[in-house]
Amino acid sequence: MASELGVSMEAALDLYGSQPGIWAVNHPSIIKDRLDVLATKLGLPLPDVVGLVGRQALLWVVPPIHVASTVGDIAAGLGLTPAEAMELIARVPPVVTVEKRLMRLSVQGVCSTTGVPVPALLELLSRNLGLVAVPTELMAASLERLAADVACRPEDVVALMTKQPTLLCAQYGTIQAALELVELGLGVDRSAALAVLASQPLLMYDTTADTMASRLEALGAAFGLAPDAARQLAASQPALLVVAPATLRSAVSLVGASTGSTLAECLELARSDPGAFIMVTLQDSLLEAWSARLELPPEAVSAMLVAQPALLELTPTTVKARLESLAALFGVPLGIAAQLALKHTALAAVPPNATITRAKNISMALRISMQGAANIIAKEPAMLAVLAYGAAELRGSGVADDVGEVGAAYEFYTMDWLQRQLKEMQPTRVTSFATLDS
Repeated sequence: MASELGVSMEAALDLYGSQPGIWAVNHPSIIKDRLDVLATKLGLPLPDVVGLVGRQALLWVVPPIHVASTVGDIAAGLGLTPAEAMELIARVPPVVTVEKRLMRLSVQGVCSTTGVPVPALLELLSRNLGLVAVPTELMAASLERLAADVACRPEDVVALMTKQPTLLCAQYGTIQAALELVELGLGVDRSAALAVLASQPLLMYDTTADTMASRLEALGAAFGLAPDAARQLAASQPALLVVAPATLRSAVSLVGASTGSTLAECLELARSDPGAFIMVTLQDSLLEAWSARLELPPEAVSAMLVAQPALLELTPTTVKARLESLAALFGVPLGIAAQLALKHTALAAVPPNATITRAKNISMALRISMQGAANIIAKEPAMLAVLAYGAAELRGSGVADDVGEVGAAYEFYTMDWLQRQLKEMQPTRVTSFATLDS
């Protein structure tokens, strides 16, 4: 294979590692023919394409006939260097299927206007590919206005859009008040406070200066830390701050007793995985009760609670009611709503009424249906930052539809890749390109 493709053994091994199914191919020339076509469509030398596929398995499932843009087109259309365009392709291969007419966002233009580093914007696009259809000026203005409203830097807003975009379903007054509380209580700057909220959105609700002070005191007492050290721990691992003091004490006691760990060792365990550390307090019978009430598998419930241990402070009935409200809004079964809440944990933290209100606002601003607005929140949540200020400019422009079109392409190829992985769990020997691609 290495000889046929003109690459090193390491590159060939990476290719096999990325695409185990090609072990079943008798003739390396079949693979070379496929990669040659892809290389031509991308405007790249064959060894570069081999390296890309070896790094990113998803690129293999994009049929060459669906490739709409070369690397040069992507670089020119999105304001990137060729190396940055290659990096974006490696992170999110469906970008090669985006037509040039849909590429309105210049990464360099946004970065030069807002001061956001290029890697941060590339990370945002890799998780929210639909944003490539947003005009440069609108994106830059939205970042700057939202940053001014929450008194942080545009790059902090980009980080929020990347990691926890559905936090923006909450009322901005709620977000601002929570930022001030975290800033004062933990002694951190606004950027760090926003990162804390992005990590544990439930801190926005039912948290006062008094409750934060008592939880910080309990955190210090549980691990034998001075007040400053307790604040630093809470800032680095906010999950330890969102549960009641009794829950935290119980976790420390149970871990110490069951593993024979010292207090210092318990602290290291809590630092490394705070959600799992707190979950030891949930007995199997209680996990089964949560599972039965939410009508979800125990592993799904466990994943949700590990990501957002603050949900332990709610009842299963309350959490189910929130998921049912989201399911009704998005028009999906309860299980799918739970998966959305796992992917975007702020959806379970923000009261459903606030999310529904945000959807209504989007619907009215863009003059689209509630279902269309809900689809934006579910599938392209980073658009919430753009719609906060640019809805009037987007109305009737077709940009929102284009964002959805690009996002749908990403979803299609991702699902196609997942389905192929299931098929490749039991590969069969093939000798033709047609069979390989089926």
